[in-house]
Amino acid sequence: MESKPKQEFIFATTDFQTAVILRITGFNLLEVRLGKSKKKKAEFVFDSIHPDGIIAKDTMKLYWDYKLNLDARSTYETQEELKTRMFDILKR
Repeated sequence: MESKPKQEFIFATTDFQTAVILRITGFNLLEVRLGKSKKKKAEFVFDSIHPDGIIAKDTMKLYWDYKLNLDARSTYETQEELKTRMFDILKR
């Protein structure tokens, strides 16, 4: 039995707001790394499937269709968390 390449199970983005939305909604953040094409850009790498079985792209579609409600405090706290992780990786 062949296993699928790990690449198929991740969702990577350099868009900060997308990363915030995925983190707030419970997607597992695997790592923050330097972007592949631009070394001065952080790339946020998530599991592409939520523990509840939801796909990351579907979550983003809900957000852009204004069907996803996000708590303001959680949004702020998540932004601060991801900024810290992003700046840590960019300092290296």
